[in-house]
Amino acid sequence: MQIKDKLILLILALFLAGCATFGQMQRGLNALTGQNIQTAFDVFGYPSGKQEFGNDVVYYWQTSSSGVIPVPMTATTLNNNLGTFPSYSTTTYNQLVPVSYDCLIKLITDETGTIRTWEYEGNYGCVGYIHRLNTYCKESKPKSTKIYKPPIASNDKLSKLTLGMNPNEVKEILGKPYGRRTSDNIYRIYEYCYSTPCKETIPVIFKNECLIGWGKDFYNKLKSDNAISERSWN
Repeated sequence: MQIKDKLILLILALFLAGCATFGQMQRGLNALTGQNIQTAFDVFGYPSGKQEFGNDVVYYWQTSSSGVIPVPMTATTLNNNLGTFPSYSTTTYNQLVPVSYDCLIKLITDETGTIRTWEYEGNYGCVGYIHRLNTYCKESKPKSTKIYKPPIASNDKLSKLTLGMNPNEVKEILGKPYGRRTSDNIYRIYEYCYSTPCKETIPVIFKNECLIGWGKDFYNKLKSDNAISERSWN
């Protein structure tokens, strides 16, 4: 294997060891597209420079450094002939190969400062920028919002209710109520959804913490008997 080929493999190994890939670079730059250039300043820091072309402005970030990488090599030496057959010996050593770490990122904005496209080129020198883009993508990823779906008081669940149950026993069967009201600290009413979406509700009514009935017919009967009034609910 030639020195050049080994060097390519070593640089690739450095990328993988740092968990940084050019695919992550592209994903991060795509995430910046459409954002104001100030967002890029927050991610990368201030740019190395900028150039103006008509209404477009090109901001660029550039880094360059050099170093050496030890590349394992082997050498075969011909020893003095012993009899009629040649004798060879092999030695392994590390050869220090000079390398450069370079990266150039360009972000092109319109007259409003909105990033509309990008370019980049480089090698292992881009790792630091890739890590910053990964952090930006992670922090800017929209968090999933769970939509609360109230439980449905189906006829099957309602059939399991028995008079005298306390509110906790009822919630074990029907779940968390969609709404609740109390009256004079005597009556308590839980409203449960009776359909999906929740366009119709069914009242479940307690007196002194004991279940006394449910359904709109029962609720209307209490009202007609003046046991409860709408004004007393809070």
